[in-house]
Amino acid sequence: MYAVKSIELFYLFFQGILIFQVVIFLVLFRITKKKDIVFYALFLFFAAAYFFLNAPFTFFGISEALVFQSKFYAYVNIPLIIIENYFYLLFLQYFYKGLTNDMVVENTLRYTLLIIPVLILFFVVVTIAGTDTQAIYYTVKLLAVIPAIVICYMLWNKKLPFFNLMLGGLTCTIAGTLLTVCMIILRNNGVHHILTYGYPLIFIRMGLLGDMIFYLAAILKKWHLQEKELAVQQVQKKLEIANIRNKISSQLHDDIGSTLSGVSMYSYLADSQMLNGEHEKLKTTLQTIQRSSNEVIGKLGDLVWSVKTENLSMDTLVEKLIHYGQEMCNAKNIEFCINVPSHLESIVISEEQNYHIYLCLKEAINNAVKYSEASKLELSIKESTNRIEFSIADNGKGIPNSISHKGNGLENMKQRAENIGAAFEFESGQGKGVCIRLVIRIPH
Repeated sequence: MYAVKSIELFYLFFQGILIFQVVIFLVLFRITKKKDIVFYALFLFFAAAYFFLNAPFTFFGISEALVFQSKFYAYVNIPLIIIENYFYLLFLQYFYKGLTNDMVVENTLRYTLLIIPVLILFFVVVTIAGTDTQAIYYTVKLLAVIPAIVICYMLWNKKLPFFNLMLGGLTCTIAGTLLTVCMIILRNNGVHHILTYGYPLIFIRMGLLGDMIFYLAAILKKWHLQEKELAVQQVQKKLEIANIRNKISSQLHDDIGSTLSGVSMYSYLADSQMLNGEHEKLKTTLQTIQRSSNEVIGKLGDLVWSVKTENLSMDTLVEKLIHYGQEMCNAKNIEFCINVPSHLESIVISEEQNYHIYLCLKEAINNAVKYSEASKLELSIKESTNRIEFSIADNGKGIPNSISHKGNGLENMKQRAENIGAAFEFESGQGKGVCIRLVIRIPH
């Protein structure tokens, strides 16, 4: 008698907790708009309805025999179980979506969800035919347990953040479901016990209570980790902005600043030459000022382009290199050849890579056009599994091995390659042209 009263009190306590949790999760969904939360709330709502239906005397003082033998119970009980487990599977699908990227888990949940409509149709057919629907009950419970077991195995192997909490919740659900099914099987085989005939659903209630506790803890842990990740992203964003500012400052000071200083100096010189009537020298000085001014304009344009975040796709970088190469080669009547893949838009590179790759290859094109005496210049890009190789090759006079590693241009290109962790290769020889390669790694 004492055991019966204790179980009855637990049923009332549990049902109150269940309804309270439905309200809590609906409020959380209104705040967060996360689908896993609303699916869990719907799962709890239909579970509460199922428990009300299967304990009519405890909650409403209605005879259980009267309810269990009614057509209403026959038509509603199994559909409630199916809908309840359907929302639980949807909850699992959305909660673990993006956390694991495990195809076994995703496929298990997807195919299990596809079976639910078939079960509803099967229930309708069986009910119309007047056949026992107990097999459908076992099937539904099995459908809820199998994905949970698969996810438990995955969590145990991958040791994801807060996996202990998720594992605890799933274990409670699995244990409660299996014990409940076991009690029903024992009852159907004539085993008389308070847990088989009176309260077989106590285990599934206890499992669900554990699942709710663990899931709430997992949500809080998940949100805490997401807040930390957001804070890290914000810090990284600030560092990126600081890097861009430092880059702009360095570029303005080193390259553009020195060029403008030269323009200023030549301006004073031009003023002196004009006063002294040195017209030929003045003409040369003004041409130098014009050339330096054009150089500053080009460098400023490159700097502005390189820091625009929308220009991080590989195809945009290649388009700008092709445009620059064609413009330079046309001025010297050099044939400009292009050998690049047609599917570069899917490859995304960082702002830092974008900046250094462009300036490195631009300098290689500029040097080839100015000094190689070539009739042909080729821009080539080769893509493999996790790397991209850029090359600029000409058929000009080449550079003797004794002086091939000298010169500020090559040193600048090497430095830019080092800045982004790229490999830099230089090949040349007297009369063999020049080939410069830049190899970068990309995410697989």
